[in-house]
Amino acid sequence: MIDYPLLLKPVPVPKVWAGNKLSSLRPGTPAGTGESWDISTVDTAPDDDSLSTVTVIANGKYAGKPLSEFLHLPVVVKLIDSGDRLSVQNHPDEPDLHKNEMWYIAESDSGAFLYYDINVSKEEFAARLRKGDEAEILAAMNRYDEPRPGDYFNVPTGTVHALGPGLLTYEISEYQQVTYRLYDYGRARSRGHLDIGAGIRALTADTPKQPVFEPDIEIDGGAETITRFHSFVTLRTTDNAAINRCGNYCLVSALKGGCEILFGGETTKVPYLSTTLLPPTDKPVEIKGGTVLISPLNM
Repeated sequence: MIDYPLLLKPVPVPKVWAGNKLSSLRPGTPAGTGESWDISTVDTAPDDDSLSTVTVIANGKYAGKPLSEFLHLPVVVKLIDSGDRLSVQNHPDEPDLHKNEMWYIAESDSGAFLYYDINVSKEEFAARLRKGDEAEILAAMNRYDEPRPGDYFNVPTGTVHALGPGLLTYEISEYQQVTYRLYDYGRARSRGHLDIGAGIRALTADTPKQPVFEPDIEIDGGAETITRFHSFVTLRTTDNAAINRCGNYCLVSALKGGCEILFGGETTKVPYLSTTLLPPTDKPVEIKGGTVLISPLNM
């Protein structure tokens, strides 16, 4: 039914660790917004079942209608504004419950950092989690200092990770929004507990990996593939691009200035840090702008 590029109305989700980047870059965003759910067909936020996280279409003939009325997407697109350290966490690694995700750094402050994966055995890390000593846990994780805009990190489900302060991160994650909190610096948080047992099971799971998605897409001049998961693939272009053919629904995200999409004789303007959902097409699509991420979806 969808026959034009959709723009969606972001859903602001408050977080105790929120920074002030989203509220300054997007006028009208409430202070304290830690996550902006920009494209989602997930019913409610994991920590607040009273908060609907289904995004609403903002343009064209379907404006005002929830996206879930037309499609069930295999992913969620968020902007994460981390003014403080997020908890050390991972996601379940089971055949029917998994959450692969990709981070793309959009904005960063001097002194920003993040943690990605571990540098000890899984058994040793599990022992450190059970002991709960902060210095030992953090020393067992790979810390990346001063991540810059354009840096990206693929986070397979089960991988231990934690965003640090001073970052605005674009994230594509799979539909299941189950997160295990492994360590949280002794802070009292909305969920009020850690998920060490479940997180260790996810860390040590020996689940057969799903095959990566092979999208039906042809981009004139090519593009750099930066992410390959089962539910989505992400390609990066750094100049004007032309999609000659795409048999899949695609996310098109403007990560360095805005962009314009010429589709079916109409132009859709996509502001900086925004994402549009492009329907499958066998006709050429022109994308004019700076750095753009194109993510075909396995639907």
